Amino acid sequence: MLLHLTFISHNCPNEATNYNFYLLTADQEIEIKTNHNGCQTDKYGIDCPLVNISEMENPEEFNKIKQVVFLVSTYGDGDPTSDCSDFNNLLKDEDFWDKITNKELKYTVFGCGSKFYPEFNAQAKLFDKCFSKHGFAKICPICFGDDAEDIRADFKKWTSEVFWPNFIKS
Repeated sequence: MLLHLTFISHNCPNEATNYNFYLLTADQEIEIKTNHNGCQTDKYGIDCPLVNISEMENPEEFNKIKQVVFLVSTYGDGDPTSDCSDFNNLLKDEDFWDKITNKELKYTVFGCGSKFYPEFNAQAKLFDKCFSKHGFAKICPICFGDDAEDIRADFKKWTSEVFWPNFIKS
């Protein structure tokens, strides 16, 4: 599966407002392209770095951002991707959650999976469950992209009809 997700990043006019998009995927499963389509961050003047979750070294990094978007892949029997396995274990550790003191943090999740997997979008569901359980507000509802159908269309519909309208209000 090769999924093209597009993000534009420009400096945010308000430097105190920080947004992060975290990418959780197997190598080359999701290819990131920078051009003038897709997530429309340039339209809203938002600086949103794209970070691979394997680079997340400290849960306190969540204390520095306002909103976070997780793009989460699931494979096999609901397993995390190789670059997400360490972070997946942190989600189950209460010490991890104790270090996130930013209770204003908002999140959302876009799951990348296939309905042919036994546990469809299990990792996206896990992320949503853990962040919700610990009291963090959602930017918008979770979305499950289905590679067995048209995951690009799922992502485009979610970003235009659900994500952006909620994101700019929050």
